[in-house]
Amino acid sequence: MGSVLRVTTEPLRTPLTLADGTRIKQGERVGVLHLNNRQVLRLHRRSAPSGQVGFAFRRHLYTSLNALAAAATKPGPLADVRVFCAFTILHERLRRLGFQVELGDLGSVAVGAYQRALLASLHPDGRRRLTRSTRRRARRVWLTREALLANWHDHEQSVFREESSR
Repeated sequence: MGSVLRVTTEPLRTPLTLADGTRIKQGERVGVLHLNNRQVLRLHRRSAPSGQVGFAFRRHLYTSLNALAAAATKPGPLADVRVFCAFTILHERLRRLGFQVELGDLGSVAVGAYQRALLASLHPDGRRRLTRSTRRRARRVWLTREALLANWHDHEQSVFREESSR
């Protein structure tokens, strides 16, 4: 999806009710979001100085979420997917993008450790990139199809208008 996200689908193993009341049945197809690490590395290489990397990543993420919204719109390949999820240590700011952070357990220490090691190995700043805001535990975040379409369908044009007016 776009340049910085990859999406796979899998059946939900156990029924789920999200914080907003959305209910997903066991066996229903769920979209699983992953970062496209190769594309993110290319962004880092192309976007020197490093202060520009964050802006470039944000632009590519917005484009990717808009592409995801297009794929989730009929007759797109993901039109039947009602919810998307990801595991991440960088979950705080995702609420602004329409994601819900899963309530319940405190998250996965093992996935968090893996993601911190991956971030340290892939990021040009290496271990220095790991800050206090880089959580030790990964949390699952959810994005309903409704929130995706409300926040991102046809959003790409407004994002580019906003950035070009600066």
